[in-house]
Amino acid sequence: MIELFSNIKNLKITLFGNTEFWYGRTPKVNLLKVRGRNLKNLMNKTNVTEMLSLCSIMDFIIGPDSSSVH
Repeated sequence: MIELFSNIKNLKITLFGNTEFWYGRTPKVNLLKVRGRNLKNLMNKTNVTEMLSLCSIMDFIIGPDSSSVH
């Protein structure tokens, strides 16, 4: 999904949140390594207050069913 959106002209993407590898499992995509020309990767670099500030200035938020999205 990130690759698809990163190819849209004038669309800016910001990844933020914390990576958690539950029960020793690793995800198929390592979000820490995701790069793109329209992408700012802030994974593991923000706290809850910063996350809320980022959410307040976004036009769109795509995320899991979590309290930050609600």
